[in-house]
Amino acid sequence: MICKDCGKMVLPKDGHIIDGEFYCNDCTVQCSDCGEYILKDDAIKTHDGDLICESCNDNDYFTCEDCGEIYPCDDSHWIEDKEKCVCDNCLDNYYECEACHK
Repeated sequence: MICKDCGKMVLPKDGHIIDGEFYCNDCTVQCSDCGEYILKDDAIKTHDGDLICESCNDNDYFTCEDCGEIYPCDDSHWIEDKEKCVCDNCLDNYYECEACHK
């Protein structure tokens, strides 16, 4: 079979059908969240290097407004007075002492 992306001819077992088209293993990656195969060029890299699809990114992840990295929604924290969503790592930047409020 011929890969629609790179044009390389490979055996059917060495590729995947995505949206009705054949792509070789070199041009695809498996979403680490849902397991679907996607084009490498469409994959989104998370803070820990995992590659995810756009659908999982839209539904299960967020972009930290401080560091710009992509994290699971479970790791998000809303900073009310700053009106921003940050990750666990950046949350330390917003620590406020309960005694003196600084």
